[in-house]
Amino acid sequence: MPKQVVELADGWRLAVWRSGAGGTPVLLLPGMSQDHRLYDVLVAQLAARGVLDGQVETIAIDQRGTGDSDDMDRRDPPTTGSFADDAAWVLERLEVERAHVVGHSMGGRIAQWLAIRHPERVASLTLLCTSPGDRHGVPRADDVDATIARCDPMEMALLSYTPAWLGSHHELAETADAATTTRSAQRGLHYRASHGHDAWDSLPRIVAPTVVVHGDADRVNPLRNGELLAERIPGAELVVLRGARHGLPVEHAAEIADVVLRQVATQK
Repeated sequence: MPKQVVELADGWRLAVWRSGAGGTPVLLLPGMSQDHRLYDVLVAQLAARGVLDGQVETIAIDQRGTGDSDDMDRRDPPTTGSFADDAAWVLERLEVERAHVVGHSMGGRIAQWLAIRHPERVASLTLLCTSPGDRHGVPRADDVDATIARCDPMEMALLSYTPAWLGSHHELAETADAATTTRSAQRGLHYRASHGHDAWDSLPRIVAPTVVVHGDADRVNPLRNGELLAERIPGAELVVLRGARHGLPVEHAAEIADVVLRQVATQK
């Protein structure tokens, strides 16, 4: 994907990766501490189905502190709301009036605020294995938190991918998981932003057509969180992928591509 650099209002620079110029814009927001590579498999799926005939243009953002974007300053810690404002600014600077927005995990939390604060920018919303925030959401089990704290690569991979898929696609998983930054995320800024998220009271204000996609085997973000979002957002549709874990944009990229292209086709 070709890279562009967008300068934000405060002077920080974000790397933005675009593919399929001229198609309907689809904005991809990665999860906590991850960059655009999380979506490589999904972008390939969309290319095979939509980009080649000019149907879809993907726009993937490296959030502050990840990938090729500038690092962040601890004196001004980000929130999911400020990340959403960054995304709206990117769309404005790219002269993209409206985009179909896809957010994974923390990226889904950012996407909620984008739809709440900047509804004119959001043609549709696809929320992948995310939640309304810790205050009203369902927490993961203590042993999952312990696994995440250990940061063992194989244990972490098995939280995202099924063993059968991982055994035959381990290079795809490595590419997606290599997206984790060693900068701001290790200082806890992304973690604090994600776990400080609370959009509960504002979710009923979302007017964009919304699809919530969740795996019923997701231990990082239990399924009930997706159900709560679908109940709270007016008219939202819930799609449950049986046996799916947390790595939906990678292991289940084909199913996610189907959902995104349906959003594009019905919300033009």
